[in-house]
Amino acid sequence: MSQETPPPNRIQLLRTQLWAWAGETGYREAVRVGAPRSRESVPVVDLVHEEPAVALATLLGLLEQDRFEAPVLLIERGLDRSGTPFLHHENATAALGATCVSLKGRSGTGSGEGPDLLGDLLGVWLIGAVADFPEAHEAYLRDLARGMGPAMVPQGWAGTLLHASPAGSDARESLVVGLIHEAVVERAPGATLRTVGHALSVLDGAGGAEHAVAWRRALAFVVGAELHLHPAGRLHSEFYAHLDAPASRHRSAVLFIQQEAIPAYHSVGD
Repeated sequence: MSQETPPPNRIQLLRTQLWAWAGETGYREAVRVGAPRSRESVPVVDLVHEEPAVALATLLGLLEQDRFEAPVLLIERGLDRSGTPFLHHENATAALGATCVSLKGRSGTGSGEGPDLLGDLLGVWLIGAVADFPEAHEAYLRDLARGMGPAMVPQGWAGTLLHASPAGSDARESLVVGLIHEAVVERAPGATLRTVGHALSVLDGAGGAEHAVAWRRALAFVVGAELHLHPAGRLHSEFYAHLDAPASRHRSAVLFIQQEAIPAYHSVGD
């Protein structure tokens, strides 16, 4: 009696995609360097010094172990002109978000398998995470947004997160606000004039993105809320220090806060 061939394991399919993308030598080296050694170890996801396949091998290993919230040391480029690398603590889901944005934003990262692999990895990750913790579905989306940062909007990942949410259309606006809060305020190094200015420049290039106007409106509300709720915070002090400085390098962020963010927060509060 013949039997149907069982469907291939999803993680094995992802490994096959990584093999095809990185090549045999690249794949073996990525697994050697990046595969998590044990459940007790804190893996490093290095998006600056290592080849992209190494980060993917690390994330595949964490996925295989269902370690969606495992602590990770994440190395990314900063927002200064030279893109100085900085290391910070994150969880595995946020590290996946950062990897998606970093790899999709690179040019010449290999064959066309790269973007497909990222999207498939994100999909399988969410399926696995939500299967284990269905009540934390939105929390995982927020973690991904925190890792991705505002670049999630023009790259299309933000739309992916919205479509992955179980929330109805009536809760969509609240989710947009929550995701942009994670991407700008909760993402290291936190809300500063530099990060607000960076978010603005990124969203300015997102004119064709899904719900682009809603994302900018959400950014205005989130920044206004941060300024109002944390009067002793860094953003508050930087804003007032640069408010009367027309030649400030942060002038666009200051004007956005003054003309859009503060009114947006108070219009909702009122």
